[in-house]
Amino acid sequence: MGNITVVGLGASSIDQLPLGIYRKLTQHEGTIYTRTKEHPVVQVLANEGVQFESMDNVYESFDQFEQVYEAISNQLIQKA
Repeated sequence: MGNITVVGLGASSIDQLPLGIYRKLTQHEGTIYTRTKEHPVVQVLANEGVQFESMDNVYESFDQFEQVYEAISNQLIQKA
């Protein structure tokens, strides 16, 4: 089984993202899974060439956050 690393993108702009997290994201080879593509940091990093796959479709499938997060967790574990 692979590894899963979870990082927070902060409340809003790229200026609030810690440097270590920025480096981890920009140096990662492959796809990064994100809860939503609508976060401003995702847009900036995507413009820098970072590849993201969002879980927005999971949000549309469930009515409660508990179900959403369980489904996201299960998908990430399967991918790992």
